[in-house]
Amino acid sequence: MSTQDVSSMLSKALELVEQGRLGEAKQQYEAITAADPGQAEAWMMLGTINAETGQPEPAQEQLQRAIELDPSMPEAYYYLANLQRSQGRLDDALASLEKAVANDDSYGEAWSMLGGICGMLERHEQAEMYCRRAAELLPDSPEAQMNLANTLFRQGKVEEAARLYQQLLNVQPGLALAWYMLGSSLSAQGRLDEATDAFRKTIELDPNHAESHYGLGYVCNARHDYADAAEHFRQALRLQPQYAQAENGLASTLQAQGQYREALGHYDEALKLFPGYAEARFGRGSALMVLGESDAAIQNLQEAIRLNPEYSDAYITLASALMTRSRPDEAMACCEKALQINPDNADAVALTATIEQHAGDPQQALARLQPWIERGIDNTNLAVAFAEVSKSLDRPGDAIELMERLLARDEALPVTSQRNLHFNLGRLYDSTGQYEKAFEHYRKGNEARAMEFDAATHAREIDAIIEVFSKDFMASAVRASQRTEKPVFVVGMPRSGTSLVEQILASHPSVHGAGELPDLLQMVSRLPETLGTSEGYPRCVNALEQAQADALAAGYLQHLDSLAPDAARVIDKMPGNFRFLGLIELLFPDARVIHCVRDPLDTCLSCYFQDFSRTHAYSYDLAGLADYYRDYRRLMAHWQEVLQIPVLEVRYEELIENQETVSRAMVDFCGLEWDDSCLRFHETERFVATASYDQVRRPLYKKSVARWKHYEKHLGPLIEALG
Repeated sequence: MSTQDVSSMLSKALELVEQGRLGEAKQQYEAITAADPGQAEAWMMLGTINAETGQPEPAQEQLQRAIELDPSMPEAYYYLANLQRSQGRLDDALASLEKAVANDDSYGEAWSMLGGICGMLERHEQAEMYCRRAAELLPDSPEAQMNLANTLFRQGKVEEAARLYQQLLNVQPGLALAWYMLGSSLSAQGRLDEATDAFRKTIELDPNHAESHYGLGYVCNARHDYADAAEHFRQALRLQPQYAQAENGLASTLQAQGQYREALGHYDEALKLFPGYAEARFGRGSALMVLGESDAAIQNLQEAIRLNPEYSDAYITLASALMTRSRPDEAMACCEKALQINPDNADAVALTATIEQHAGDPQQALARLQPWIERGIDNTNLAVAFAEVSKSLDRPGDAIELMERLLARDEALPVTSQRNLHFNLGRLYDSTGQYEKAFEHYRKGNEARAMEFDAATHAREIDAIIEVFSKDFMASAVRASQRTEKPVFVVGMPRSGTSLVEQILASHPSVHGAGELPDLLQMVSRLPETLGTSEGYPRCVNALEQAQADALAAGYLQHLDSLAPDAARVIDKMPGNFRFLGLIELLFPDARVIHCVRDPLDTCLSCYFQDFSRTHAYSYDLAGLADYYRDYRRLMAHWQEVLQIPVLEVRYEELIENQETVSRAMVDFCGLEWDDSCLRFHETERFVATASYDQVRRPLYKKSVARWKHYEKHLGPLIEALG
């Protein structure tokens, strides 16, 4: 075949390619290579056609043959790289493209693909260099301009990226993807109105663009427009059901609205789709934290940090969870790590100050906060930390002004932020004698955290405990074999003086105050499974046998020993353990119980004024408090009839009036010799995680006695309900 014939056939084959008649073109190129195997161009085009029609193996061989015949042919390297990229062989593709541009430095498409692949490999500096070269060579190529803008966006150079997307859209306004990326760039700059317009334009061009609905959800969330945010996230999931980021976005929106349980379900869905999703793991941990499930929260937050060791928000929330478990040193280490990652993290500064405050050093906490407050930083957590310090130092005015300004400025704050501000304002106004303002903020705080308390169900639960732990049952039930006087259980209603009693006793050299241990609550929640019965608590206790009682007691006592191996007594100050006193007697027959009692109105009002997050559903309204209190009183009357273990009743008002007499009685009840340090309990240096941390660092004062009288006009239903 003559050279002229081959040239004619090559022209004909190329014409067929341009017409999209690839099958005929392939036959033509096969005829050329059969007649003249040295035709590099024919081998290259044959390989390209086979690659496009899904035949990678012959395509690879044919493109390699073209390169062998003509190593200076840049197009062959380019098409080979395209094939290698489609097969996921990115390093091979890079090597092929580098040879392409080495043979033709002006090959813009090869530079563009080089940049794109480097971006996929997260070699962002190289990607930017290659994409800039491509954009210079191909100024009219939308793909080259998009590649450069995308590379800049991935590096966080969002302002330049936004300019490039806008320039491209000025020429080609119908590019939906460019509108979406413009929206993402604007959103990252906080230009939320412009971002909203860009995302809406994307949806106008492509109604099924799930990512733009996600982007709109993100923008609405940032604006605290949670109803619209949730709807956009849901629409993204309708269009793309396996969309982990949209599940996480919906979960965070629900959490901001206070719908924590529903949020957990969506975090779980996100983690099913993407088990290594650090943000969803963090969200799950933070939701569990608010729900009072601190152990599970800690596990999730630690996992989020494992997945992303530079996750400062996870360190901060983990610190908060550890603080509630009286682990201040670990909490402080987490705050320090967050500040190493970002020295300007206001939330980390606020929590560090709070830890110092709870550790008894309000002056250090104030010194940490003061520069931030003076700079005018409007951050809710800083304001709340400042409020706590201000109250301790008897200088509440500045904190009141700051928090009122935050509430007035942004009524769409997340529920948690609103709640924190209202409760702290209530506390400060109460401390300054402005009781009407105080009650109004407490009321708003409770409304912001409101959840249902089913009084009838709770009453039936108390009925069941009374029925199961009858006098006959308590007389005949098994007791654990291990006998020890080490555990002392301080129980009662929350805000009844339990922290004060613990602090007095923990000031004794032979006593360790362990705080509010969750051990018994966790033990009870697992009890049906432990005992191998389908009956829930309390009826499952009927299946308790000697070996099981011994094992349960041993596990709890082992934990006490790990906390304080040398202490003669360890105090478990979980107030709600009053529900488990029957089980406590079975597992710890030689234990002692101190029951704290306070005026019912003061107790209930103090609970109403305390932000328990969501761990005390009854405390969100006064009617629920009255119902719960009556059930508590009914159960304690039952225990008085059936328990054999010693129970000392300590009345808060009597302790305030006769500190030494009552303190001596408590120490004597614990079987210990008197120590004068118990009278100087406020000097005892120990971390106090509970809400009473400030009170136990001061000598006894009487202003909390009959406190309800300041609010009597608001308490008519409560007074009537309590009789």
